Amino acid sequence: MSNRIGFWVGLSALYVVRGAVCPLKDETTVAYYAGHGATSDCQDWEENFFTWWAKAEPKVVYHRMTALNTEKDCDLSTYPNLKLWVQPGGDAYDQQTSMKAGGKENILKFIQRKNSSYLGTCAGYYLAATDYWWQGEHDAWPNMLGIFPTLEGSITSIWDYDKPPGYTLTEAASTSGDHNLTTLYWGGPTVGLQHTNKSLPSDVSVHYTFGSIPGALPAIVSFKNVLLSSVHLEAYEGHPTIDLKPEERLANYIMRAKLINSVTGLSWKIPTST
Repeated sequence: MSNRIGFWVGLSALYVVRGAVCPLKDETTVAYYAGHGATSDCQDWEENFFTWWAKAEPKVVYHRMTALNTEKDCDLSTYPNLKLWVQPGGDAYDQQTSMKAGGKENILKFIQRKNSSYLGTCAGYYLAATDYWWQGEHDAWPNMLGIFPTLEGSITSIWDYDKPPGYTLTEAASTSGDHNLTTLYWGGPTVGLQHTNKSLPSDVSVHYTFGSIPGALPAIVSFKNVLLSSVHLEAYEGHPTIDLKPEERLANYIMRAKLINSVTGLSWKIPTST
C-alpha cells in the first residue's frame, strides 16, 4: 500500500508541473515569454514570426509563457524536445521582477542543458547581462541572467528612447558578407558607447553591427548556445511603422531564422516568402 501511495503522490506532483498549469506540451520546441515586461507589440511580433516559420516547418511548435509559468509552473529542462527559449523586447526590469528568482533559475537551468538555446531581443538582451547602463544610469537587478558583460543603451545617436515615438529604422551591417538589413531599433543595447568597453569575450561572434553610426558597434551577437539581438528582426511592416517594407521584413525574418538554426544546431526549413 505504501508503494502505491508513493506512486500516486509522485504522479500528482508530475501532473502539477506538466499538467493543466503548464502550457507546454511534449512536442513543444519553442517557448517565448509573454508575461509582464514583454510589450504587446513584442509578443505580437514573436507570435507572427513563429507562425510564419511554422507554415514551412512542422517542427516549429511554439507556446507563450506567463511570468508565473516561467517562475514555477513549468520546469523547462524536463521537456526534451524544447530547443529554444525566447525572451522578447519590452522592459528588462519588469521582466526580471515578474519572473523572480525562480524564473531566472529555470531559464539558466534550461540554457545549461544540452541542445537548449536562448534568444534575447532588446530587453531580452539586457536581461542576459550582468548589469547595464540605461539612459546614463547604471542598473543591476537581482534576477538578471548574468551570462553577458555590461551593456548600455539607448543609442541616442540612432534614436533616443525617451523621445517619441521611441523607435526608428536603422541599418544592420553584416560582418560576414551577407546582405545588410533594414531593421527596427527601439532602445536596444550595445557596447562601446560611453560606459562600456567595446571588447567582448573571445567566444562572442558579432554577426551584425550598427551601420548608421561610426564604430562598428555590435547589433547582433552570439556565443555558444545564446543569440542576442539589439534590433527587432521580428517586427513587421505597419506595426508599428509603415516605413518598413514587406521585402525588408522578409529579409529580416529569413536572417533571424538562419541565426536561430545556427545557434541551436538545427536545420529547420526556412520559408522564402511571406
